[in-house]
Amino acid sequence: MKLANGEKPETPYEKQVAEFRKPENWYAGKVVMSQIDVRKQNYSTGAATPTMVSKWNLLRQSEMETFNKIIYGNLPIDAFDQFVANWKSNGGDQITQEVNEWFKSVSAK
Repeated sequence: MKLANGEKPETPYEKQVAEFRKPENWYAGKVVMSQIDVRKQNYSTGAATPTMVSKWNLLRQSEMETFNKIIYGNLPIDAFDQFVANWKSNGGDQITQEVNEWFKSVSAK
């Protein structure tokens, strides 16, 4: 949020974000952080699943690109539905299944 507000990066993480992320990502992050009442916590704390290892980077890149394009008006909001279909078919459904199986295994103990 500091970068999106025009402040200079101070911490190592802020410096890394400033160097490697586009300003569009800073502004999108500010939007997300300002919507605390609708954000959802990720409770998956286990190791990466096999499909995460092979597909996660591609899925995250597609997510960031699609969301930024929608937010900044370069894609219509309807593009989200196609993104979801692609995300699921490109490994998202398999990751969800693997994470749910992990969660069951640690919750049963």
